[in-house]
Amino acid sequence: MDVNRVLTDTLSPDTSIRSNAEQQLSQAAEGDFSGYLQTLAQELANDQSESNVRMAAGLALKNLFSAREFTRLREVQARWLQQIDSQVKSSVKSLALRALTSNDSKAGLQAAQFVAAVAAIELPRDQWPELMQTLVQNVNEGQDAAKQASLSTIGFICENQDETLQESLSAHSNTILTAVVQGARKEEPSNDVRAAAMTALGDSLEFVRSNFENEGERNFIMQVVCEATQASDTRIMQQAYGCLNRIMALYYDKMFFYMEKALFGLTIQGMKHEEEDVAKLAVEFWCTVCEEEIAIEDDNVQAQQDGTTPRPFFNFARIATQEVVPVLLELLTKQDEDASDEEYNTHKAAYQCLSLWSQAVGNGIVAPVLQFIETNIQKDNWHLRDAAVSAFGAIMEGPETKMLDNIVKQGLPMLISMMNDSSVLVKDSVAFTMGRICECVPDAIDAQTHLQPLISSLFQGLSSSPRMASSCCWALMNLADRFAGDIDAVENQLTPHFDDSVTALLNATERNEVDGGLRTAAYEVLSSFINNAASNSNQSIASVSNVLIERLEGTVSLRRQVISVEDKLTLDDMQTSLCTVLMSSISKLDKDIKPQADRIMNSLLQVLSSLPPKSSVSDSVFAAIGALANAMESDFQKYMEAFNPYLSGALSSKDEPSLCAMAVGLVSDVVRALGPAAVPYCNDFMNHLLENLRSTILGNQFKPAILQSFGDIAQAIGGAFEMYLPVVAQVLSQATNLNIESNSYEMMDYIISLREGIVDAWAGAIIAMKGDGKVDLLREHLPSIFEVLRVVAQDQNRSEPLLRSAMGVIGDLAEAFPSGEYNYYFQSDWLLSIVKEVKSNREFSMRTATTAKWAREQLRRQPASYNKSDRNASSNPPETRAAEGVKLFCDSASKTGDGASAGDDVLHLPMIVDAAESSPHAAASAAYQIRKVLTRDIFMAPARQYNAIMLIRILTDNPGPTFTRAIDSKFVEGVRNVLRQSRDPSVQQIMRETLNNLESDKGNDENLTALIKMWKKEKETGPGLQGPASPRVGHYGNRGVYRPPGAAASQVQHGSGRQKNQLPEPVELAGRIEEAKTTAKLLVQLTLSTPADEFQGNELLKEFSDRSQSAQRSLQGYMNSTDPPPDEATFQTLIETCEMLSVASSKHQRALLAARRQAGAVSPGVQSQQPLPSPSAETTESIRSPSIPQSATKGQSFLSPTSAVPQNGTVPAAPTVNPFGDENRSPPPDNTTQRYYSQTPQRTPATFSPNAVELDGTTKRPDQPELDGEETQTSYVSKEASGFVPPLGPPPTKRNEEQASRPSTGGTSDDLYSEHPTSTTQRIASSEPQQPYSPAKYQQSSQQPSRSSVPPTPLTGSSGINSAAYPPRNTSVDMQTPLRSPPKLTSPQGQWGEESPDVARLSINGSVAGKPRMKDDDPMTPQMPVSGSGWSY
Repeated sequence: MDVNRVLTDTLSPDTSIRSNAEQQLSQAAEGDFSGYLQTLAQELANDQSESNVRMAAGLALKNLFSAREFTRLREVQARWLQQIDSQVKSSVKSLALRALTSNDSKAGLQAAQFVAAVAAIELPRDQWPELMQTLVQNVNEGQDAAKQASLSTIGFICENQDETLQESLSAHSNTILTAVVQGARKEEPSNDVRAAAMTALGDSLEFVRSNFENEGERNFIMQVVCEATQASDTRIMQQAYGCLNRIMALYYDKMFFYMEKALFGLTIQGMKHEEEDVAKLAVEFWCTVCEEEIAIEDDNVQAQQDGTTPRPFFNFARIATQEVVPVLLELLTKQDEDASDEEYNTHKAAYQCLSLWSQAVGNGIVAPVLQFIETNIQKDNWHLRDAAVSAFGAIMEGPETKMLDNIVKQGLPMLISMMNDSSVLVKDSVAFTMGRICECVPDAIDAQTHLQPLISSLFQGLSSSPRMASSCCWALMNLADRFAGDIDAVENQLTPHFDDSVTALLNATERNEVDGGLRTAAYEVLSSFINNAASNSNQSIASVSNVLIERLEGTVSLRRQVISVEDKLTLDDMQTSLCTVLMSSISKLDKDIKPQADRIMNSLLQVLSSLPPKSSVSDSVFAAIGALANAMESDFQKYMEAFNPYLSGALSSKDEPSLCAMAVGLVSDVVRALGPAAVPYCNDFMNHLLENLRSTILGNQFKPAILQSFGDIAQAIGGAFEMYLPVVAQVLSQATNLNIESNSYEMMDYIISLREGIVDAWAGAIIAMKGDGKVDLLREHLPSIFEVLRVVAQDQNRSEPLLRSAMGVIGDLAEAFPSGEYNYYFQSDWLLSIVKEVKSNREFSMRTATTAKWAREQLRRQPASYNKSDRNASSNPPETRAAEGVKLFCDSASKTGDGASAGDDVLHLPMIVDAAESSPHAAASAAYQIRKVLTRDIFMAPARQYNAIMLIRILTDNPGPTFTRAIDSKFVEGVRNVLRQSRDPSVQQIMRETLNNLESDKGNDENLTALIKMWKKEKETGPGLQGPASPRVGHYGNRGVYRPPGAAASQVQHGSGRQKNQLPEPVELAGRIEEAKTTAKLLVQLTLSTPADEFQGNELLKEFSDRSQSAQRSLQGYMNSTDPPPDEATFQTLIETCEMLSVASSKHQRALLAARRQAGAVSPGVQSQQPLPSPSAETTESIRSPSIPQSATKGQSFLSPTSAVPQNGTVPAAPTVNPFGDENRSPPPDNTTQRYYSQTPQRTPATFSPNAVELDGTTKRPDQPELDGEETQTSYVSKEASGFVPPLGPPPTKRNEEQASRPSTGGTSDDLYSEHPTSTTQRIASSEPQQPYSPAKYQQSSQQPSRSSVPPTPLTGSSGINSAAYPPRNTSVDMQTPLRSPPKLTSPQGQWGEESPDVARLSINGSVAGKPRMKDDDPMTPQMPVSGSGWSY
């Protein structure tokens, strides 16, 4: 084979020649893949070969190891890893790197793509370590072509979206920056190199976050980018502004100084640049600013509700309004008369930016825009008139409705008259602006005054010019939505205009001279008018349906006359439009469509039979048939014999995903319509659905819809679903146990939709079995059903539809099993909590709240005879109970304030210990669960880790060797990773204490040899591991404190640095009180669960006893504080917490005395009491870490296609492998248990309110363990008593008052379904959002304006501390403080990662770029040291 000729032919424009050459290359690759690689690499690196041959060789190499589809990509990557000898790999990579240094820039660019493809395979596996250094060396020392190719390589590597590659690139951030900044500096003589460097810098910005955290490095990066905006080469300028856009999106919180010093002036200058591509990117910068600030405002509103730390917000857009908006308005006048609708030019960029600006600043934009409109709306120059009209439309979203209402009412007559303007572009803008008005300010349009002229002018525009057809149609659709009225209204405001409008639209679509775009738009308007018509227009709609049917029948014969591709596309659009409008007519007429149904179905089947394969029309035809099925209901059965083959074919069309998805939805429509008559077709449906569920071709988005179809089929056929129930139950169980290792938003959305499908499927099955008296068939599946409900309840990543469906399932189950035999499910704390949460959530719709209330009523009817304490004594095997107990114990660390009591974790200890004692397999299951928590939650869930380590302490004592026997090498490795990687001081301390305890007390346990050996080695080699954790600020003694996110160091520092009588700050005191309560509860639980013969030597009991007494002494000291003295509510809380600690200590000491008597250590006649130990660092307790979202974890392998798919007429078989995972990922190494994707928030220190106090008392119920700490009383401190007057907002009792006033059908209070059903008190830790104390809050509140003027929320919480005694600190930052200079990169050896102590200022070409000066007297303006007003540049 002549390689050069074949490679040249792959670039031939002749299809046959190119295909033949590609086939020869494919055959060569199959024959000798290693030799093929070397041959291509040699041609790529051969400087003597022609440029096009080298390009073709590089392109062929790149295509070997890259693919768009994920499955194919993993296959080709595996080929490189498994089929290529290491020597061949080294040779090929060496040749590719040599090609990068070639003077042939085209060959170098192809080599760059190939090197990037191989890097995506090897870098995540820590292979090819010399690559990055080689690229840096090329940039520093190579020729211009080598520099450009190497920088392009870095860019290609960084733009790859592979998650594993992105993670590995963070380790190379310094090397990447060294290379790209070296090439991007203004000293670089080659513009080509500098442009390539700026491109690479833009691609790498996401991976250099650690460098952006370093002030000196950040300054240097920003200086290089800002200098590039002043380059003479417009390519460099474009890349520079693109980098600024990316930087603003990624690092908004770091941009305040740079915006003031440089970015404002540079972007204004760029917006005015004569090169359009430069100006567009400069405008895009301000689009990014507005988008970020809109998102930040939304996030901060949510943060205020959740009580989390808000994001920094600088009001860049609002401050710059007076300077930037005039420039945008000027750019609106730069219209291109010949530009197409799809072309993105400066005018469209300015319009988009102005629209975003309006949303970001609200009312502040109205004045400058109105002034521009008044000046230019009647100018002779059409550019100015068009710009004025466009500006008016751009500000329709953002400002207050009241302000816009008057403006629109005054402007509408002018706009309507401008529909007769001499310029088509002006009329197009007017029509679009009318659509914006109808969409954003619909109430400003008066039906009596404006509707008739508005409709007439828009229809006139629709028929006058195709250029403005889309704008007129969009405006008409918005107008129809605005005046639709009620759904079942007999007449609405559109009725007088309906017939004339429909006639005009039908005439517009019938004209031969009308182009396809206008015809499609007109049909869309017709569909909108039909959907929004009143019922007295049904006769007209029926007449329209006859016209549509005739036209659709006429298109069938046209299919045979299609010659060109253009004819085919035109006919496809026409048939799609007709089917869409016909579907609207069917839906509107509903049962009144029956006289026309036969003709409609016949014409639709004719269209289906005439369509070629993979036609886009099929989707619309199936949608119309679905609407007809819903309207016909059981009468649709007469069409099934003719239609079923088409439906089955669509279900099998995996190569047409959109058609297959439509068919899955149509199955639901058909079975709902047919009801029990659908039974003959269900075998076929179920086989196809299960086959699609197994398919590796169809994407994940199909799986939720298929599961929902199972539920629809069950509801339709009732008890006949019995034959499919085992199969469906297995599928749903597999979906519930899905593990996903991705924190992407797409995967989170998939998990939510998948769970919605699971719950809907179970709902259908329950209703089906319940309706036909077959509920006994559900008994064996109840654990699976309640498991998915538990997952939904404990995962914060959920939607309202999912929760509504879950409420329905709970109610249906309670109704199906009313005898109380499953009370251990129905009275679960998590279940009662989620029902209460959904019922009381005011953000949910009335439908959701009603469903939750109904579910609660069904639960209330369950008999109370089943003992709640027997809940865990179910028929589950010990292994399951042990694993479940460990999960619940560790997860309970995150439930404080989220529907669970702070001490609920201790309730799970007996179940864990009992199960582990009963079976070695159960002990091994517990060890496995603990290991998973240790290995997977190092950074994301320290509170869960803390509880897991506590379990190690407990289980090594009891059951002892039965548990330690399961501590294997993986367990030891997990413990080592915690020691080395955990950043939480509490976790570090308890882990070290636990290992020291095992080393000293359990050294004779051979099962612990490997663990103790590892600990000794870590103490010898690991820094700071020789003894206890270094002294840190803590609760009692030196125990560590996990600092809340956003809290300043000064907020938690205490101990030796505080005076003796000084009261800690609120956040710190909250943690101390919360930890004291937890210590008391754990001490009581351990006291009750420890056998008497093991009591005296139990070190864990002694440790918690010491902690309890130390905590009691500390809290007593706080009650005597004088700086400041505790207020009444705080004092009460401290007293009651001390009482809890005292009772816990007393119980422990009495139990110890009893154990001594039993052992003979104390005679019965001698009264003895254990002396109180002195406090020590080893006997203190720490706060568990606050909420950190838990990342998802990679899941199981996808089921591969089965060779034997159940045939029609047979009951489908259950899949043997979970079809819900990622088919391209290997299964986890151990499938003993499943880890559920969960984002339950972790335990956080309590927060405080001047208005609300939580008092943990000791009120008991007859069935309540003494001192469980779960019952509370409510006390409210008045504003006068607290010294704090909240700015605005209802008192915290508002929700409880509303709930108390809500009627209840059962006559039982809402508290029946709180965490403790028989409680007569309420928890103050309600669903009201909690706001952590933040001294910077009020300092920042003036910097965070909101368009809705949301007032700052008063400090709220639950521990009874009066924060009025703690005034906010001054946290303003002096932005004039000189910045540190970046490291000097004048030599090739310059590296990143160290900060230079030199002092320098950011300058552009030796001068400070235009900086904003902010108004000091504006309460909405960030406080800055720069005086004056306005901006200067």
